[in-house]
Amino acid sequence: MLLYGIAVIALLLLVSMPLLLWSLSRQFPREIVFSAYQQLTPWFLTGPVAYLLTSWVCLEPQWKQRIMNVIPALLFLSFFLFKAKSGAYQPFHPYLIVTAVIVCFFFPFYSTARFKEGVQ
Repeated sequence: MLLYGIAVIALLLLVSMPLLLWSLSRQFPREIVFSAYQQLTPWFLTGPVAYLLTSWVCLEPQWKQRIMNVIPALLFLSFFLFKAKSGAYQPFHPYLIVTAVIVCFFFPFYSTARFKEGVQ
């Protein structure tokens, strides 16, 4: 189910992001569109990351651990949503993507394994 959710979110992103960039390119020069793309990339990545972190919290069998999972999840999401000058995210993109894939993809499966084991 996690992979299905990620596939649906990825499909939505693959449709909406090029459509947005195409509509911007009709109105603005290439430099502005490229700058907007760099600025919007972390905001678009927030969707799958928020989905995976929410599933990490929701699938956790212990309420105490759920509350403890919410704190790093919110802190990690804040990396994606802070305001910055145009181009400030550019050197941070690769690290943000790699960290999101590693951290957010494996945490829900950890909670799922704990749920299957019946941890109380």
